[in-house]
Amino acid sequence: VTGVQTCALPISYIQNMDDVEYKAGFNSFDEININFSNIDLIIFDVDFETFDKVFKNVKDIKEKYPNLNFIAISYEINPQFILKVKEQGIAQILLKPIISNILEASINKIKNIKQDNRNYTISVFSNKGACGKTSLATNLAYEISKLTNKKTAIVDLSFNFDDVSTALDIEAKYDFEHALIEIERADEKTILNIANRYKNSNLYIFSFKDNLAINKKISPSDIRKIIRSIKNIFKYTIIDTPSTIDETTVSILDNSTLILLLAMLNMSSIRNIQKCLELFRHIGFSKLKTKLI
Repeated sequence: VTGVQTCALPISYIQNMDDVEYKAGFNSFDEININFSNIDLIIFDVDFETFDKVFKNVKDIKEKYPNLNFIAISYEINPQFILKVKEQGIAQILLKPIISNILEASINKIKNIKQDNRNYTISVFSNKGACGKTSLATNLAYEISKLTNKKTAIVDLSFNFDDVSTALDIEAKYDFEHALIEIERADEKTILNIANRYKNSNLYIFSFKDNLAINKKISPSDIRKIIRSIKNIFKYTIIDTPSTIDETTVSILDNSTLILLLAMLNMSSIRNIQKCLELFRHIGFSKLKTKLI
């Protein structure tokens, strides 16, 4: 969970929590100057006097970012006030002074809801070839499909090599351009027809025929469309990424829930990992988004 606050809340309360990243703090909504697309939670202060102004800001933010979560805190203990806050769609209101354990329990509720509802997109990435990237991606996808008994997709976006098809001994049905045309119809039957189902399991393979001329024209927008369409159907989507870092690769990683960054036990690999992590920080990826393998 990544969050911001617009209230007088000790930062240490949040920084000491596992899997919670504190992004920023502001004295009021008027001061907020942050991109909410990478934020999960806003904690804000409200009372009778500021109610109308605060909830006008909350409403505006919720309309643009419907998946954002909010926790209100207040000194007001009037039941009518609490009901009024809940009528605005704020499920959790905490009374001041805040007790850290109660705050942590409230944030954990949000984490659990997000985990239950979220469709996960996991990208396996290394900027160094021959490190087992495709093997990890295919085995991870297959094991997730078995353990969860849910439809799982593996998507081969390592263009021009068709590694996933080779590893799983299948033949791609479409090149990327024709797959994109079909997938934009966005109905489940069409999208499943593009994939190869692996041995009657819950694993579906999205790989694309080699076509250098088409692959050269693939844009970040195309990548977003195909990932969005697939992850709307599958609880888990595993992506085998290219080993180069360009706009297409950054688009894949940006549209992923989690990045598995592969390392090898040699100095060259370690230097490459350092460069990747520096680039991820520069792009603005959350530290929680990347796991080193």
